Amino acid sequence: MITMFSKLKAGFVSILFMFLFLLNSCSKDETAEIRGVINGCTESDTTFFDLAFVNLSLDIERGYKFMPLRDGKISQLGVRLQTPGTYTITVYQSSKWSKFSFVCVRNEIKQTTYNQWAYEKIDPFEVKKNMNYYITVVVPANFVFYRSGNLDFPLKNKDVQILSNVIAYNNGEEYYLEGTDESGSAVSYIEGYPDLIFQ
Repeated sequence: MITMFSKLKAGFVSILFMFLFLLNSCSKDETAEIRGVINGCTESDTTFFDLAFVNLSLDIERGYKFMPLRDGKISQLGVRLQTPGTYTITVYQSSKWSKFSFVCVRNEIKQTTYNQWAYEKIDPFEVKKNMNYYITVVVPANFVFYRSGNLDFPLKNKDVQILSNVIAYNNGEEYYLEGTDESGSAVSYIEGYPDLIFQ
């Protein structure tokens, strides 16, 4: 009887230990997924602060060029603009930023809270080490968007290097600008704040 009780007790302890282990592992994974690439930079880089600007009177894709430092997957897309709404986030792959850049994924992300990060899961897709990718959010005409302070590129966060600001728009002619503003002047900031979860 004592032996059976001991076995039951040992079995219960083992199950409890396994449950706590799995619970702890899940908690770590969820925490790791809360913070994206740019979201992480805003917390860790003291030079990263918000400056509010009003978009021109046309829709403009604003975002950044990035390069994974290892093979991985993008499992979520995110955004943070001043106004709640539904925004188009696109990830491109290309050796050069242009209208021929390949669209890896394009999703509508709903931001429900003023000036807060919003993320949505997508079907994970693979990205390759040392390849150039671009992520943008379409900032509607006359909308307020955020711009960082001057940054020392490349930024590194979660095994991803952020290389430069990018913008794209059509003003009677298509423009794809990398590392410059609309006038073509070199810049060292990031605009628009699209984001991604890299695993």
